[in-house]
Amino acid sequence: MRETWVVPAMTEGDPRPDEISIDSASLSDVADLLALWEAAAENESRPADTADAVRTLLIRDPDACLVARQGGRIVGSLIAGWDGWRAHLYRLAVPARHATSRN
Repeated sequence: MRETWVVPAMTEGDPRPDEISIDSASLSDVADLLALWEAAAENESRPADTADAVRTLLIRDPDACLVARQGGRIVGSLIAGWDGWRAHLYRLAVPARHATSRN
């Protein structure tokens, strides 16, 4: 079941809300996901991600990877799993420019 949520957000220096939508990643997002994970400076001691591995995940479980989009670009991702009893959330990634506080 594919759903999209829309979250109003404020962009720095812009008083208008700039919507962030959250939905499941698609096969067309693979390159952008790899670029996001590279930019998010994840742990370099783990095995490198590959496009084939991400495609395999998305084919096996199309709703396992959520992406946040702003202006049509991916600005965050989260991989989620469900084992029938518990939900597991991991691989939260956002670019540094979106992770800073705006107080």
